[in-house]
Amino acid sequence: MATKEQLVEVFNSLETMGIGLHVDEITPNSLEPLIEEDEKEFALLDYSVKIRIELLTETVRNTQVIESLKGSFKTGYNATNMVYNEETHMLSFDGRKYALAVKDPEYDANEWYFLEYDPSNPMAAQVLLSDKVMAKFKARMEQ
Repeated sequence: MATKEQLVEVFNSLETMGIGLHVDEITPNSLEPLIEEDEKEFALLDYSVKIRIELLTETVRNTQVIESLKGSFKTGYNATNMVYNEETHMLSFDGRKYALAVKDPEYDANEWYFLEYDPSNPMAAQVLLSDKVMAKFKARMEQ
């Protein structure tokens, strides 16, 4: 869980490491109810993204770093159409991800909150969700 301010700090720290992150587009594909449990509502959000990664320094513009980034985004974002432009030092790709939408009246009865699912680190979601919710979430993602 992170606040908006914490996420901004993460993006700022990426720039310090020589990486600029540009999220050009986020498109919801579908939002489907999953399960209700303990007065909480859970839904599956399937969404697409268009992202550009700008390599700001010579240190990160080497083949090893570029290939590592490609592999990381292929795993984390199911990246397709991945292209590295040597002139602009920009790695761009299309991705598709899932998030779990959660509405918890004890926390906020009017707002949905989103938990992005990272297939390379499923434990993060498993710590926050019940086994029943995780099972429904995983089953729906596999369809």
